[in-house]
Amino acid sequence: MKSKKFISLSLLCAFAIGGVVSSFSFKQAKTSTPVLADAPENYYASIDDSMTGNTLLNKLKSIINSSGVSVDYDWSRYEAADEDPNNSSNVILIYARNSVKKTEHVHGSIGWNREHTFPASKLSNPKAEKDNHIIFASDNKVNGARSNIKMGVVTGGSVVNDYNGKPTTCRKTSDLFDPHNVARGIVARTTMYAAAMYGYDPEDNFESIETMLRWHLEYQPDSNDMRRNDVVYSNQHNRNPFVDHPEYACRIWGNESATTKQICGEVVKGITISDESLSLEVDSEATISATSSDGSSITWENNNPDVISLSATTSRSDSPIIITALQEGNASLTATAVIDDEIYSATCEVTVNAKPVKELSSITLSGSYKTNFELGDTFTSEGLVVTANYTIGDSKILSNTVYTLTEPDMTSTGTKKVNISYTEDEITKTASYNIVVSDPVIHVVSISLDKETLELKLNEQVRLTATILPENADNKEVVWSSSNESVATVSFLGLVSAKSVGEATITVKTVDGGLTATCKVKVVAPQPAGGGCGGSVEATSIILSTLSVLGIGLLLIKRKFSK
Repeated sequence: MKSKKFISLSLLCAFAIGGVVSSFSFKQAKTSTPVLADAPENYYASIDDSMTGNTLLNKLKSIINSSGVSVDYDWSRYEAADEDPNNSSNVILIYARNSVKKTEHVHGSIGWNREHTFPASKLSNPKAEKDNHIIFASDNKVNGARSNIKMGVVTGGSVVNDYNGKPTTCRKTSDLFDPHNVARGIVARTTMYAAAMYGYDPEDNFESIETMLRWHLEYQPDSNDMRRNDVVYSNQHNRNPFVDHPEYACRIWGNESATTKQICGEVVKGITISDESLSLEVDSEATISATSSDGSSITWENNNPDVISLSATTSRSDSPIIITALQEGNASLTATAVIDDEIYSATCEVTVNAKPVKELSSITLSGSYKTNFELGDTFTSEGLVVTANYTIGDSKILSNTVYTLTEPDMTSTGTKKVNISYTEDEITKTASYNIVVSDPVIHVVSISLDKETLELKLNEQVRLTATILPENADNKEVVWSSSNESVATVSFLGLVSAKSVGEATITVKTVDGGLTATCKVKVVAPQPAGGGCGGSVEATSIILSTLSVLGIGLLLIKRKFSK
């Protein structure tokens, strides 16, 4: 199959260009008529009649993308390119070839502006965004209607209006935009230019290569196209070759399909090759094929049989042969075909590189291996993963039987180094990791409370004492909790506070080992004091009798003194 790497030209309503070029500075147009510069006599001298397909496309790129090319957002260039030759105060808009005043340029949606002939969103080359060959004067409303949908033939659809609200000859659907008439050819040739200049794929912007070729051939370049090509050349220093040589289109894309062959007719003659360059390693293989325009057989010529060998020296059109890389070096593989008594050819440049040498480059350690031990523990590397890495990017996990591991001294405390080494093909690589050996941890074995039950009155407080064994345990930290804090709470020191009548369980738990002890707490109401209205009947009677005796005595004394 022929490889395709071309461009995406977002064309507009007859250039419904996909989106306004925004945020550029305005420069006053030149008032003088530009000097037209015809293509130099030798501009296309390096192209011969045998070149077709990608060979011709790449040759055009080398011509039109030379170091002398100068693209720039200079406003005067764009006005000069689209200036009306019959009225220097006007520009000709692309979509309908109508002439409007230069002063009607605006930045908003009303008026005209300089626009890309394909959506800027599809451009990846900053240079392409400024290229005078693919930016035209165009109606802003038409551009907005086109957006970034592909160019193609629209049957039915909706009519696109210009910025004055008048219908144009452009039509669109949700998928396609059709500029119609003369702009069709301009759009096609601009797309072809971008394919040659920047490598964009035409099918990113056209519904098909077939449609692009039809529009190009049906609407050939006119005097305005040729004049514009000259103006851009005088400023930018390169040309659109498909305006100068319309026949190049079929020589490049005419062999894409049976339909393109039919469209281009006798113009399509030549041979295309599946790869114009290949890079192989010694002892590797690749397939290559070539296609002749009339299906005639292909003859293969190898200029360096010491570097590559071929599975066949002849093949049918579009049938692959096998290339085998023998040793380092370069070779040219040429495919030729005789078409109507003329010889056509295409070449693939093959580079053979030495096979990379696979050598051990390093070993790396990973996994969930243990790094903390206690004095008296037995060392283990369980969970350790050792990986061998190679110069060509390969790697493999090593079995613990193929590498060497030096066990650390486990009879003393401190930081110890574990060394690993692995040898392959007399190359040794090492890695290491550290472990820490510490004194054994004295763990908690039991916990108890000084009280197992406790009865408290409301608002009473009592402290519980926890005993942890052994006394020299390394971590004696505990956590206190209450099963019912509305009845009784407990502080981090074990102080229990009675909150309301009821029952609760106080628990103390060791951080080391999670051992627990509990105390059941009962909170009761306090007893009321004796006597008074709340005392017994007997006590009340005694009090009343005493008060009666005292009352009679006082009465007698009062009478005695009153006589």
